[in-house]
Amino acid sequence: MRLNFKRMLIVLAAVALLGTGSVFASPKEVTFHAARVAASTQAAIVYLNENQGRRFVSEYRDHLTTIADSSEDMKQAVDRFLDYEKTQ
Repeated sequence: MRLNFKRMLIVLAAVALLGTGSVFASPKEVTFHAARVAASTQAAIVYLNENQGRRFVSEYRDHLTTIADSSEDMKQAVDRFLDYEKTQ
């Protein structure tokens, strides 16, 4: 999973370098949210590996909440970017 996020971040960075105006901001925003999802996913996996059977502890729930929230934020940023592209 980590490789996929890394590849996605590289592609988004390349798009950001080619964009201008409001298009330039959207890939940066998506990259930010993707990095948060990747970091929280990795932290949740590490937590589960070290604390099997303790899935309802606040630390683990916080990771899941960050993953869900950042994923939604990333989806909204991508939707805004795609909507902008349709108008061009």
